[in-house]
Amino acid sequence: MLTNRNAKVARAGSRGFTLVELLVVITIIGILIALLLPAVQAAREAARQMQCRNNLKHLALACLNHEQAQKSYPTGGWSERWVGDPDRGFDRKQPGGWMYNILPYLENKNLHDLGSGQSSANKWSTAKTMVTTPLAVLHCPSRRPADLYPNGNNTVLFNCNNGTAVPSWAVADYAGNAGSKNLNCISFPTVGASSAPPSAMDASAMSKKWPDVCQDSYAGEDGATTVAGVWGQFNGVIYLVSRVKIADIKDGTTFTYLIGERYQDTDYYYNGRASDGQGIDKSPAYAGYGEYNIRFTQSFNGLYYWHYTAKQVPSQDQANSSSPTGAQQIFGGPHASGFQMALCDGSVRMIDYNINPTVHNYLGNRADKKKLDDGSF
Repeated sequence: MLTNRNAKVARAGSRGFTLVELLVVITIIGILIALLLPAVQAAREAARQMQCRNNLKHLALACLNHEQAQKSYPTGGWSERWVGDPDRGFDRKQPGGWMYNILPYLENKNLHDLGSGQSSANKWSTAKTMVTTPLAVLHCPSRRPADLYPNGNNTVLFNCNNGTAVPSWAVADYAGNAGSKNLNCISFPTVGASSAPPSAMDASAMSKKWPDVCQDSYAGEDGATTVAGVWGQFNGVIYLVSRVKIADIKDGTTFTYLIGERYQDTDYYYNGRASDGQGIDKSPAYAGYGEYNIRFTQSFNGLYYWHYTAKQVPSQDQANSSSPTGAQQIFGGPHASGFQMALCDGSVRMIDYNINPTVHNYLGNRADKKKLDDGSF
């Protein structure tokens, strides 16, 4: 039998937590979680950023392998209404853009060669399989996964799906460097008409003439409008029917952008809209030259590059804008520390949002003869 003293000890030993003690424990756990969560999120973003860097590295090396095999960096292709054709080589006859042309060097030759040797009708029908095949290497994991995204403007591609719009398609988060002059008002003679599409033969013949006949107006850095032969104004590496060789990189491959992260408003990551100029997934990843796969380094309406949260921009009059005009022309990214760019030597650099805009502009020009060093960017 328990004595009174032993009974009191037994009752004291079986006493549970009081409400106050329980609340203190919960509060401490909550504080620990709150302290731990940012560290976990930072670690996850660091992993995503590293994966983005690896993607750019793979893409850049594929471009270099393309240059070695085809004697030029990948061409920018014809226009946004044309996708790649496996039987039209890697030069100006090729309508597809740079992402299509490096597929064989990304271990995706089968995707590149879909429909090869078939009739135009069969080939253009098969092209639907290509444009609906997403690749993880084309996506920054800090933005969105490799998936199909809506054809928000119901765009019809000339040589795909037999003239019927594809509801959704594979897109990309990276763009080629077209140079330090924003040539955003390009007209495509014959090719790009919104009415009846031209034949591939007609378009191929016209592509050879583009350097001579493609003229339009463009706004210079000082706002003045100039009318000139547009094709000859490109000074980047990947652009309309481009055929740039390593020997053409007069400033050195270490100091010239090749490809990089393109800006896109976060509101348009998933809806495919393009008419407002901010959602620029208006063609699939494997199509020719367009805002969705080509960018410039010159200022466009006061913008050089843009952080997706709009925290840091070089132009104060744009600083409070959540939807920057001209953002469809510039590089930028979702990472807090900067946007990532691959250079023509295959290296990848994180470019600080506070980079001197003039230096950023120089890095877009392959032959401006401006002396740069590693410490300048």
